[in-house]
Amino acid sequence: MPKLPISILILTKNSQQFIKTALISASFADEIIILDDGSTDNTLAIASRYTNKIIKYQKNDNDFSLKRNLLKDQASHPWLFYLDADERISQQLKNEIEKVVNANKPGVYQINRLNIFWGKPFFYGGWSPSWVIRFFHKDCLIKWQGQLHEQPAYKGQLQSLSQPLIHLSHSDLKKSLENTLAWSWIEAGLFVKANHRPVKWYHFFSAPLKEFIFRFIKRQGYRDGLEGLLDSIMQAISKFITYERLWELQNGKLETKYNLIDQKLKTNNFDFNSIKHK
Repeated sequence: MPKLPISILILTKNSQQFIKTALISASFADEIIILDDGSTDNTLAIASRYTNKIIKYQKNDNDFSLKRNLLKDQASHPWLFYLDADERISQQLKNEIEKVVNANKPGVYQINRLNIFWGKPFFYGGWSPSWVIRFFHKDCLIKWQGQLHEQPAYKGQLQSLSQPLIHLSHSDLKKSLENTLAWSWIEAGLFVKANHRPVKWYHFFSAPLKEFIFRFIKRQGYRDGLEGLLDSIMQAISKFITYERLWELQNGKLETKYNLIDQKLKTNNFDFNSIKHK
């Protein structure tokens, strides 16, 4: 069966848990290009069984727009579909993509992402609808921009596909916490760039509480059952960690203090009274 003349573009980093099924779901495409940001697990070994177009990117700069733009430049087909390692293209969505490609009318398409947490589809808690713009004719995509929640700049009218993109998230507590720790540094850094007001003690209570109320009550996360409760708690924890990271960044003096302690320890001249709390 001939492959569809489309380039599917995937970002990976330590994605061995998800990447195989993602690649299988993308196997209808004539070209699959992976940009890997320094995986240390078996991601590359698995990916190499499905594509020989792998870009090794090891700048560790968390600039997702730059990475997506690099993938665009490497694509050889006029149609582009951006797929994350924990996402899946169903047969129904593939059929819809095929119709668009065969019609060959340049355009930009958004897809409703069906978020599945702990094996359960989520319809509340702020997760649905979850529209993402991932499918483009190359002539319509100008560039990706923004660092944390990157968005595409494009030409033409935005259209919608009817079939959802499957997103497997929050597979277990370990993965959830790893993602939270990784994203919190990026989000805190963006807060610093935006001159966020200094973090006070009460922010560590108010920010997580507001996030929980928003997710569980205002956006009716309770309607997703126990999983909805767990997700609302995880989102509150994520907010707490982001503010703790922000506090660290705003208080650069912490690093100075630790350097001072190290210097005194090396010279056997350590005195607790020399470390003043401010």
